[in-house]
Amino acid sequence: MAEEPEELEAALRQALDIGYRHIDTAQIFGNEAVVGKVISEYISSGKLKREDLFISTKLPFYVYKPADIDRCFEQQLKDLCVDYVDLYLIHGPCVAENVYNEEAKKFEAVTDGRSFKFLDCDHVQIWRCLETFYEDGRAKAIGLANFNKMQLQHILDRCAIWPYVLEVESHLYWQQDELVEFCDTNRIVFTAYAPLGSPGRKVCDPASFWPEGEPLNDPLVIELTKKYNKTPAQILLRFLTQRGLCAIAKSTNPDHLKENFNIFDFKISDDDMKELRKVPTKTRLFLLEWFFKSQHYPFEEVDKTEITRLMGHEGQETS
Repeated sequence: MAEEPEELEAALRQALDIGYRHIDTAQIFGNEAVVGKVISEYISSGKLKREDLFISTKLPFYVYKPADIDRCFEQQLKDLCVDYVDLYLIHGPCVAENVYNEEAKKFEAVTDGRSFKFLDCDHVQIWRCLETFYEDGRAKAIGLANFNKMQLQHILDRCAIWPYVLEVESHLYWQQDELVEFCDTNRIVFTAYAPLGSPGRKVCDPASFWPEGEPLNDPLVIELTKKYNKTPAQILLRFLTQRGLCAIAKSTNPDHLKENFNIFDFKISDDDMKELRKVPTKTRLFLLEWFFKSQHYPFEEVDKTEITRLMGHEGQETS
């Protein structure tokens, strides 16, 4: 995310002018109003029509009651300056207590000064609310983010409207083969966030614990950049899209925006794709450690006790 509204506005205008049409945002990013301002500007000026854009946003983890979910979604539509979104996702399986900020006109998470006040929740009840948005046309498609396979299956077993999308971390070092296959089998679009390994993550959020791992610097990727005369980012994005996956790469750099867009004028050979697929799984980069205390924390392979120790919080409980 751009840290300043002006930076985000400029980046979004550049992206739209280059040809980007998918805008992925979320209320917890704090930028829906900025996105709405630019969208409104481009539509009102005749540069774009609403149907030219694919806008996706997400239900924040601290909104879980049906009436609150509807109120939250309506405010998101208002902030985005649209009557509908093309995709609405539950941002994650964890749920925390909230309070409504009248001045800001939005819900906020309640904390005890150190962590959120996590609650148990019924994911199916939350999903029913999204089904209502789909049925009344305010969301053209609905889906999930950061859910594991078991949590996703729980929804599939009980839903009336099938999830269109699952958005999770995926890149060369975290290929998620089992989850990709599960989504493919169940006709769910697998969308990868952090497809480049989120190279700016440590600068953007220095307080979080970040495992080491830089797909952009992988020796095989560097070798392929020379063979195809492409940048590391272009190789990594093409690796995902060539497998039929959707990739969402964040950038506010004009040159990077152009690079990331220009990945459809070449094809990675079958042999090279096989070599990329063989790259050993290394680590999940986004541990979402602020959700460790939730009973619905989705990442079963994460050693919460060890990460808490490495973060220097040995005395804090992790479950």
